[in-house]
Amino acid sequence: MSEETAEILEWSSMDAADVSQIAAVRVVAFEVKEEDAVSNYAERLHSIRSGHTGSPETSTRCAVVRIDGKIIATADSFLRRIATPAGPLRVLALAGVACLPQHRGNGYGRRVARTMLQRVDQRAFDLSLFQTGVAPFYEKLGCRLVSNRFVNSLADDPAANPWWNPQVMIYPAAAGWPDGTIDLLGPGY
Repeated sequence: MSEETAEILEWSSMDAADVSQIAAVRVVAFEVKEEDAVSNYAERLHSIRSGHTGSPETSTRCAVVRIDGKIIATADSFLRRIATPAGPLRVLALAGVACLPQHRGNGYGRRVARTMLQRVDQRAFDLSLFQTGVAPFYEKLGCRLVSNRFVNSLADDPAANPWWNPQVMIYPAAAGWPDGTIDLLGPGY
């Protein structure tokens, strides 16, 4: 019988084996086709994880589900400060939600995403803001679509949309959300 565990890892103290397993899950789940995809993805994860630190409440974390010691589902969350017409917000950036295809449909993706969104429920963040290609999945978790124009004033082309997925969502669905242009103050995630 397989043993399943769910846990939260702090990016700042994660070991190389976990980072490599997370990279492998995401390469498969996101159908990355580049040569040396897992090692390249793991290298990118190593380089960005140190950049997302903060207080214990807002530090960068990764939720994982393991079966027999192997990571099969992941989700990241970290603090992003954004500018809105109503003023600045501290949002939980939700990223890297992935599950190996052979384990989909068992609730593992939902479990890791929900684990990260609970950080908003604990009031460490004003709300969560993220992009997705699977809005119905997140709507079941209490998220909703928003239709603002998004920019990144720090980019070479500040007027360009920093998101690459067409759907942008917030959590919780009932959260107050301003009209107008939203400045991510950094790249999409």
